[in-house]
Amino acid sequence: MKKILNILIIILLLSCILSPFLLAETEKELLKTFDADKKLKLELVLGDCNIEKSTDSKIHLTVRYTYSDEDFKVNISERSKSIHIEEKLSNNPKGYSNWFLSVPDNAEIDFESATGSLSVENTDIELDASSGTGKMELSNCKGEYDLNTGTGRVEVSNSSGEFKLNTGTGRVEITSSEGAFDANSGTGRVHVKKVTILDDSKFNSGTGVVKIESSECNDIIDVTLSSGTGSAILDMSGKKLKGYYELSANNNHGRIVCPVKFDGEEKQNEGDRNRENVRKWFTKDSDFPRYFIQTGTGKAELKL
Repeated sequence: MKKILNILIIILLLSCILSPFLLAETEKELLKTFDADKKLKLELVLGDCNIEKSTDSKIHLTVRYTYSDEDFKVNISERSKSIHIEEKLSNNPKGYSNWFLSVPDNAEIDFESATGSLSVENTDIELDASSGTGKMELSNCKGEYDLNTGTGRVEVSNSSGEFKLNTGTGRVEITSSEGAFDANSGTGRVHVKKVTILDDSKFNSGTGVVKIESSECNDIIDVTLSSGTGSAILDMSGKKLKGYYELSANNNHGRIVCPVKFDGEEKQNEGDRNRENVRKWFTKDSDFPRYFIQTGTGKAELKL
């Protein structure tokens, strides 16, 4: 009898010790629906978010979380023209939250997260999004997108519209898409493949490689590829040359590589070894489109 009593006491003690952890892992769900004729601002701390097209004309929010209700709050402020949804966490909470938004076409969304990632699929919206460290992904989207992350990567695929894409240290990848692009990475790679460029666009990295390949563009636009210390490469992938091509680099520390004979060249800041640049250019059949391939101390290259 004493042995059984001891076993029961041990089981009771273990249940008391483990119950907070078991409760912490129990996933809970919050569901909300809003009218779509309002601008939505979503402000998160740690949560990741997925945005997709809704099946009706409403905005639907689903939050799944394992935080305790003492550590986790969802504040919602709804006004005549806007909805502000905010994730509130106590210090050192244990658990996670995942956010899911379903929105109709033409929705306007302002998204912020300290560390969370954002994934957007099958939407036609206007989105302004930022994260301190999270990644940003667009797939099968249309509309206007302004995406910013401090250290995460930015990826766009099978999408069309106007895109401003920026990361401090991550890479930018754009594939099988069309539109106007302003893509920048402070230190990472910027890679563009199978893209149709429809308006003036810029692709830049401070220290990483910038490369456009297997792509094409409208006739009367400017396309700029630039890297401070990395290579800037335009790979025509067998497409016929047409337009104005200008390559530039630091004359003493950079390189220009081109299989086509130049029509002219010019040096700037001659005599200053660190600032002396050279630019070389040629034209094929038309003055447009215009391609500017620029580097400081890396390689500016045109590949056929």
